Amino acid sequence: MTSLVDRYIDVALADVPKGARDDTGRDMRGMIDELVDARVADGASQDAAAEQALNALGDPRRLASQFGDAQRYLIGPSNYGAYVVLLKTLLTRVLPFVALAVFVSNVMQGDESVGSILDGVLDTAVSAFFIGIQMVFWVTVAFAVMERTSQTPAGLFGDGGAARWTVADLPAEAPKRQISVGDALTGVGFTLFVGFILVKVYRDGINMYLGDEGRAAVDGTVPFFNPAIPDVVPWVVLGLLAADVVIGLVQCVGGFWTARVAAAQIGVSISWVVLALVVTGGWGLVNPGIAAVTSADVAELLLGSWFELSVLATVLAIAAYEVWEAV
Repeated sequence: MTSLVDRYIDVALADVPKGARDDTGRDMRGMIDELVDARVADGASQDAAAEQALNALGDPRRLASQFGDAQRYLIGPSNYGAYVVLLKTLLTRVLPFVALAVFVSNVMQGDESVGSILDGVLDTAVSAFFIGIQMVFWVTVAFAVMERTSQTPAGLFGDGGAARWTVADLPAEAPKRQISVGDALTGVGFTLFVGFILVKVYRDGINMYLGDEGRAAVDGTVPFFNPAIPDVVPWVVLGLLAADVVIGLVQCVGGFWTARVAAAQIGVSISWVVLALVVTGGWGLVNPGIAAVTSADVAELLLGSWFELSVLATVLAIAAYEVWEAV
C-alpha cells in the first residue's frame, strides 16, 4: 500500500516470534487495508488515509501483542520488546568481548604451557556461561519488577503510551545494511584473536609448549618461527592485521560495500596469500631447531611439509572467501 504501512508493520513484527510473523503480519495488513479503504471511500487521499488509520491504531508493538495465541505472563507487551532488545544486545555484543577479556587474562596469568592454555579456554567457556546466566537473570528480574510497578524503560519505547503514539514516532526509513554490525564485529574480533596468538607465539617461541621442566632445560627462548625469516616480515604481518581491523571497522560503521572497501579487502586478502607463499617457499615457517628440544613426534609434526600445506590451505581458503564476498 504505502511505505508508511510497511514501516509500521516492520516495527510491529520486530518482537513477534519468527514462526508467528507471517500470520500476524498478514492479519495486521488486512485490518489496516480495511481501515484505509474506509477512509479513502470518505474522500481522503491514500497517504492521508494510511496516516489516519495508523494514528488510530496506535503503538505497533502494542497492536502486535494482541494478535496470536502466545501469552506473556512474566513480562507484558509494554515492556517485552525492550526486554528482548536488551538481552540480545548483552548476549551478542557484550558477552563475547567479556569472554575474550577473560581468556586473555587467564592466558596471561598461566604458565604459558599447552595445558595452561587449554585450561584457560575451558575456564573462559564456563565463565561466559555463568556470566550469560547472570545477565539473563538480572535483566529478567528488573523487567518483571517494572512490569508490576507499571514502569516502562525510557528511550526504548518512546513514552510507552498507546494513546499518544503517532506515525511521527516510527523510526526513520533507512536502507537495509549489506554488512551487519554483528558480522563486521565478529571479523574484527577474529582478527584481533589471531593477532594475539601470533604475537604471543612470536614472543615466547616454543617455550610455551615445553612446560616448566622443559623450559628449565633450555637456555633462553627457542623461536617457533624460522629465525631465517627476515625481520621485516613480522611488521608486514602486523600491518596486514591492522588493515583487516580497519576494514572491519569501516564495514561496521558504513554497512555497505563500496569500490574502495572491496578493493582494500581484495588487496589485503591477496597480500596474505602472497606472504604465506613467500615465507613457506623461501625460508620455511617453523624453526628447524625445535627438533633439539622437543620429541621426535612433535618435531616431525611441525616440520613436516603437510603442516605448511595446511597453513597455506587455511590462508588460501579465508582469502578466497573474502575475495568472493567483496566481488
